[in-house]
Formats: sequence, structure tokens, C-alpha cells
Amino acid sequence: GGGMKERDDAPQPPTPRMKAFIVGQILDGHGGEPLRNAVLLEDRGRVVALGPRGSVGIPDHAEMIEAPGSTLLPGLMDSHVH
Repeated sequence: GGGMKERDDAPQPPTPRMKAFIVGQILDGHGGEPLRNAVLLEDRGRVVALGPRGSVGIPDHAEMIEAPGSTLLPGLMDSHVH
């Protein structure tokens, strides 16, 4: 016979699609000055906002990735594959 399965009716939190990277600096790859104490918002693999920490609004549902001592290079891709 088939046993009854337990059912979990508790609401599950939504999986965040947006990520907020809070970093020490962002390099634009075009030779500009580094953007220090910066935020990059990424939604489904696309950059949707970038700027100084105080100027970029971070939505409540975004996953926060805090790395204040890190440098972020948006768009840099490692094409050295085997």
C-alpha cells in the first residue's frame, strides 16, 4: 500500500534572482578611475545598476554579497578553457 506523505505547507521564501555585490572597488575595464566603496546590482546575469554605495538602492529581496576588500571586474570572462 501507499503510505501517506507528509506535506509541508509552510511558505517558502522566494529564491532571490537579484544579487547586490558590495565591494571595495569596481574596475570598468576601459581605463577609468576605480569606483571605490561600490555596489553592483545583478539580475538574472545582467548588470542593472552600478555606482557608489550611497547612490544605488538595494531592493529588500536582493541577495547581499558583501566583500569590502575585493575588486570587481564586471564582464571579465576567463576564456582559458581546456
